[in-house]
Amino acid sequence: MNNQWIYRLLFFLILFFCSGSAVLAAEPARPRIGLALGGGSAIGFAHIGVLQWLEENRIPVDYVAGTSMGGLMGGCYAMGMSPAEIERFVKSLNWDRLFDSAPPYRALDFRRKEDKLDYPGEIEIGLKDKLYIPSGLSIYRVNLLLSRIALPYSAVRDFDELPIPYRCVATDIQNSEKVVLGDGSLSEAMRATMSLPGAFVPVERDGRLLVDGGLVDNVPADVAKAMGADLVIAVNCNQSNANKDLRRIDEILMSSINTLTNENVRQALKLADFVIQLQTGNLSSFDWNACDELIEAGYQSAARQGEELKKLALDPATWQEYLKRRSERKRLQAPVPRALKIQGTDEINQAEIAARLRPFIGKPVDVTALEVVLVDIMGSSFYESLRYEIVIQDQVPTLVITVREIAYGPPFVRYILQMNFVGDRADVNLRSRITAYNMAGEGAELRTDLSLGTSPGLGVELYKPFSTKGWFLVPRLEVKRSRGSLFLDGKQENHFTLDESGIGLSLGYSFNKFSEARLGYQAGYQRTDTIVGTPLREKDGRVRKTELRWSYRNANQGVLEGGVLCDVKADWYSDAPNASEPFSTAETSVKWVIPLNERKAVFTIVSAGAATSGNPPLMQQFTLGGPLRLGAYDSDEFRGDNYVLGTVGIIKDIGKPLGLKKMYLATFLENGGVFDDWSDIHCKTDFSLGLVSPTIFGTFYLGTSFGEGNQSRINFLLGRMF
Repeated sequence: MNNQWIYRLLFFLILFFCSGSAVLAAEPARPRIGLALGGGSAIGFAHIGVLQWLEENRIPVDYVAGTSMGGLMGGCYAMGMSPAEIERFVKSLNWDRLFDSAPPYRALDFRRKEDKLDYPGEIEIGLKDKLYIPSGLSIYRVNLLLSRIALPYSAVRDFDELPIPYRCVATDIQNSEKVVLGDGSLSEAMRATMSLPGAFVPVERDGRLLVDGGLVDNVPADVAKAMGADLVIAVNCNQSNANKDLRRIDEILMSSINTLTNENVRQALKLADFVIQLQTGNLSSFDWNACDELIEAGYQSAARQGEELKKLALDPATWQEYLKRRSERKRLQAPVPRALKIQGTDEINQAEIAARLRPFIGKPVDVTALEVVLVDIMGSSFYESLRYEIVIQDQVPTLVITVREIAYGPPFVRYILQMNFVGDRADVNLRSRITAYNMAGEGAELRTDLSLGTSPGLGVELYKPFSTKGWFLVPRLEVKRSRGSLFLDGKQENHFTLDESGIGLSLGYSFNKFSEARLGYQAGYQRTDTIVGTPLREKDGRVRKTELRWSYRNANQGVLEGGVLCDVKADWYSDAPNASEPFSTAETSVKWVIPLNERKAVFTIVSAGAATSGNPPLMQQFTLGGPLRLGAYDSDEFRGDNYVLGTVGIIKDIGKPLGLKKMYLATFLENGGVFDDWSDIHCKTDFSLGLVSPTIFGTFYLGTSFGEGNQSRINFLLGRMF
C-alpha cells in the first residue's frame, strides 16, 4: 500500500514538471520590452511610423509609457489599435477644429448666437467675484474624442488590464510633482497628460490640478522601467532649436518648451537602452496637417537604429503567439448602459441633461448620436467641457456624463475693439457685453452693452422668459452716440453726431435655437450736432415707434463652412423730428456661405430697405458706403428712402503666413444704390480685394475697393464685419 502511494506521488510529480516545461517551451523567457513615447505636439505623429517599423520587424512591446502626444499615441496602441488603425484615426480628424474651444455656432442657443455675431472676439472673460481670465482653452472636442476611443475600456479602472499595460505622465502644478497615471478614467488620464499649461484648461483629478507631463518627464523611460521592463526603447520628439526659423511666434513657443524640457529629457534618455531620436527636418510641432510626412519620418528614424533594435526581434511563430495573446485582451464594444449618472453640476442642470440622454439607456451606445446631443448641450455656454464613459457601479453598467461648469463666470464679458478707417473718417471704440444669469428668476438674463470711444453708448436689457416655453419679455434702455456725414454729388458737406436715448418693451417668441421674433414699442429722444461743415437743419425731438423683428441664424463655425443668416425688420413711426406725418420702413438682409471645398467658399449678401409709407426724415433714411457696403465710397456717402445691395465673392484659406492665426483672401463684387423712387433706381458697382483674419479683438479686414470712374478706397476694419 505504501509503495502504491509512492508510485502515485512520483507519477504526479512527473506530470507537474512536464506540464511546467511545456508552458516554458510555449512561452520562452525573453526580456520584457518597454516603450517610452515622448511629447512633442504634432511631431508625435511620428510615433506611428516608429510603431509600424517595430511591428514589421516583429519587435514586441510589453509596456507602454507616454507623455503628452506620446501619451495619446501610446494609449491608442495600448488599447490594441494597430499602427494602421491609429494612422486612419488621426487622418480622420480636423486638427485645426479639434483645438477650437468654442461650440459650433449651429449648436449655440439663440442668444449666444447673437453674442458671437455682435462680439466676434475670441476671448470671453468672467466676473465671478472678481475679474477672471480663462486658464486655457477648454478643448471639449478633445474630451469627446478621448471618450470615444476609450469607451470600450471605460469600465477598466486598472491600466494593466489593457491589451498592453499602460501609463501616462502628468504634472501636479499645485505641488510641483510628477504624477504617473495608471488607473481610474483612461480618457481623463490621456486628457491630463496633454494639457499644455496656459493653452489648455488643467484637469482636476483626485484633488490634484494636472497639466502636461512634459514639464517633469517628457520621455518617461523611468516609468517604463518601473512597470517591469527589462529593456526600454525611448522615442524622443524634442528637436534642436539651432536650425529653426525663430521669427514665427509658434516656433518661438515650441522652442521655449523644448528648452524647458531638454534637461528632464537628457536624464530620462540615460535610463533607456535604445533611443530613437526623431528626425523630422523642417516640420514643426504645429504641422498638424503633415501627418504622412511625420509618419514617414518616424519610420525612417526607427530604421536608422534598426541594426540594434533587430536584436529584440521574435521569430515568426513566437511573434504570432504574442499578437494572439494581445488580441485576446482587446475589447471591441462597451457594455450596454442600464443606468445614467450626471456629475459635475447642480441638480437642476443634472435633470435637464438627464432628460436629453435617457433615450441612450438600455441599448448599445451610438457614439455619433450621443456626441451630437452633448455638443448641443455645450451650446448653452454654461459648461467648459464634458466627457462620457460607461463604468460598472453596483454591478450595473452606467453611462456617466462628467461636466465641468465654466469656473470664471457668470457674469461673462465679451468684447471687441471696433475700428473703422475710411478716407478721412476714423471710428475707434472699445465695446463690451456683460451677461448675468438668473438675476430675475430661472432663465433670465441681464445684458449690458457698453461702448467707449468715438461712438460711446450704454444699453441694458432684461430677458425674462415666461413659464410657457418659448415666450419672453424684454424691457430695455439705451443711450448712444453715432457719427455720420452728408454728401452732395460725392463731396462731403458736413460731419455730425447723432445722440439717441430711449426705453422700450418687447414681447418675443423663440422658435428654436435658430430663430426668434419680437414685437415691441420704443419711446425715445434724438439730438443732432454738426461737428464741421454746413450746419444741419434737423430739429431735435422725441421718437415713438412700433417695431417688428425676425431673425434666423443657422451657420457653421468656420469661415468656409456654410450657413445662412437672415434678418427682417419693420418699423412704424408715430412721431419723429422733422417728420410731417407718420411713416414706416422695412429692411431685410440675407447672408449665406456655400463651401466649394475645405479651403474655398462662395459668399453672397443680399439686402434691401424701403420706406413703406410716408417720407422718412434724414436721420431715419437708409445709407450705403464704406467697407462691405460699397467699399469704394465713403461711409454714408449715399442716403435715401430706399436701397438695394448685392454682394457675391469668394473667400480662400491662405494658411498661417504670420504664425498661429489663419488668414483668408476675399475677393468680391458689390452692386447697389440708394434712391427715393423705385422707378428711378441707380446702382453703383465696385470690386474689392482684401485679407480677413479672426483675432482676439474681433475680425480683421484690410482691403482695397475699386469703383466707377477711378473711384477707390483702402478700407481697414477691426471688430464686426457684417
